[in-house]
Order: sequence, then structure tokens, then C-alpha cells
Amino acid sequence: MICRVNGALNKTLIEPHDSLSDGRIPAAVRGRSSDLSERVYCFHCGESCPSAGFVQEEKVFCCQGCLAVHELLAGAGLEHFYRLGDHPGVRVRGAFRRGQWTYLDDPKLQQRFLDFTDGTRSRVTFRIPAIHCVGCVWLLENLFRLHPGIGRSAVQFARREATIDFVADQIRLSELVALLVSIGYEPALTLAELGKRPPPSLRKRQWIQVGIAGFAFGNIMLFSLPTYLGLDAVNGSGFKGLFGCLSLALALPVLLYSASDYWESARLSLRRRVLTLEVPIALGLAALYAWSAYEIVSGRGAGYLDSLVGLVFFLLCGRAFQQKTHDRLAFDRDYKSFFPLSVARRTGGAEESVAISDLRVGDRIVLQVG
Repeated sequence: MICRVNGALNKTLIEPHDSLSDGRIPAAVRGRSSDLSERVYCFHCGESCPSAGFVQEEKVFCCQGCLAVHELLAGAGLEHFYRLGDHPGVRVRGAFRRGQWTYLDDPKLQQRFLDFTDGTRSRVTFRIPAIHCVGCVWLLENLFRLHPGIGRSAVQFARREATIDFVADQIRLSELVALLVSIGYEPALTLAELGKRPPPSLRKRQWIQVGIAGFAFGNIMLFSLPTYLGLDAVNGSGFKGLFGCLSLALALPVLLYSASDYWESARLSLRRRVLTLEVPIALGLAALYAWSAYEIVSGRGAGYLDSLVGLVFFLLCGRAFQQKTHDRLAFDRDYKSFFPLSVARRTGGAEESVAISDLRVGDRIVLQVG
């Protein structure tokens, strides 16, 4: 049954439903004809509904897209999404054509775009600017309930990123993007997304450096407690020499591995005859370790290995925090950030979506308004 309702919601479309089979007007619009100034907001996205809205089960929707998303979520048992906030959804703006993202299924492009793949299971990270609330996080982390080919998905809210595991035999990458777009979370597919994330090996190496420095810092501080408390006479020269040698052994991997980036940067700076911050840091580390080794071997003191290792540890922690902040603020936007990942290429009278890296001299591309 389809009927037209005049009044505050002029030409409101009421979809067929069992409770509406008797022709009753839903409570969402009942009694509003006397107050034309009262505004009605979409149940899904919260935007103001136009004069012709859509009503289903006493819920008002601003467009067919929001209504379709609501039906999709209700059919998958994800109605809890609407209890996580007022109007948590995102409006689906515009329609997309079938096969718009087929270029993403190119194996060469996927080698640069995917985080991981073994031929069957794959992992991809999308930047989704539409993420704005806890409801978005909950919905994106329950994508597996919308398609059996989707596995675990995790959302980084601060960076507006979603990492999704999927089975390529059950859902292609292009179909995954189409599913995200259909529920209002269109990924940002630009040329800058290719290879923008640092290799996992670099991140892993950075955290290993921090871990080694932190382990050595904690243990050397424990070995130095008798010196701090004035208990050297109680320990005796044997314990003092033993702890000194252990401290030297623990500080050596910190000096050679954890601080290796500072040594390399200082070497390049001296080679180019440019004074940078890494040069005095490297000189200070070398001087601290050499003097501490001299004091411990000669028995004159405990050295300054706790200060050396603590300096490296806190420098590495500061660098990791700086990298995190840099990633979130994204200062490195260049021309690639404004280039799309695909473009419509016209061959004869037909159009096809191709990756922008596949364009060749002489190709004709279609640029829409805007």
C-alpha cells in the first residue's frame, strides 16, 4: 500500500508495512498538519527532511538512501546502532554505478593498497572521513554481520581509519568498497593512499628500540640504588664491580642499536658539513659511555650509565609520540592527496573506471562538474 499524506510532510511516501495496512497515518506525522512550522528530522542521519519525505514504521527519513540503509541494518539485526546516539547515521549522498570500483580488483594495484594478503585472506585499511561518533565505530566493527566474507574490523577513531579483514574468494575489494558506500561510509580513495603508511618493519623496529632502552634503563636504575642511598660501603667492592660490569653490558645494546638512528644522522650531518641536533647528542652519548667505562674499570666510581640509558629512552619515547602526532595531523599533504585513485576513461563510445596510474599519453578522460 502506498499513500500520499498532505500537511507538514507534503507528499510523504509510506512504505508497505503490516501495521499500516489499515491506512492509518503513523504517529510520527499524525497531528502535524496544524503546525506547518515544526521541522522534522531524519531518523537515520538527523538532517532536516524536505517537504517530501519517507516514512516507515513511524520513522521519518529524508531520502531513499537513508531508508535503504535503515532497512539493511534492520535486516542484519543491527538495530542497536540507533540506540548509541541521536541520529548516528550518515546520509548516503548520490548514487553510484555498478562496477565503479572494479579497478580495485587489479592485482598490481592491490599489492600497493592492501596491508596483507596470502591469496585468500586479505587486510586493508581505509581512511573514512565520515566517522564521527561511537555509533560509527560500533557499526564498522560489526561489518561481518552484513556480509559473511568480512572478518574482523577495527576502527581508529582519532585517525578516522578502519582496518578490515576479508576473504577475497567471498567478497572482492571493489564489493567491500561498494558496501561501505551503500551505508554512508565512503573511503577516501586518493593517490596519496598508496604507500602512505610506513612499512610495518619500520614501526616494529622503532618499538623494539624503545623496549630495549626501557628494559636497560629500569635495570640499571636498580643497580644504581645503593649509590643513590649511600650504601656502597655495605655492598663492598665485589658487588660494586659486578653491578658496574652488568650496567656496562646492558648499556651497550642501547648505545649501538637503540641509538643507531642518532649515530647515522650525525654521520650524514658531518659528511655534509652541516651541524644538526643529532651531532651533539651522539657526542654526548659517546662521552658518557667512555667516561663511565673508565670509572667502572678503574674502580673510581659507578659512572653515568643510568643517565645515558635514560636519555636514549626518553628521546625515543619523544620521537614515537612525535610520529603519532604527525600521523594524526597529516602535515604531509601534497598533490597526491587531491588526485583520485581512479578516473573515467573514454574508449570509443564507452567509459570505464581505471586506476590513474594506468593512464597513458593520448587517453581521453571524463571530468564531471566539480
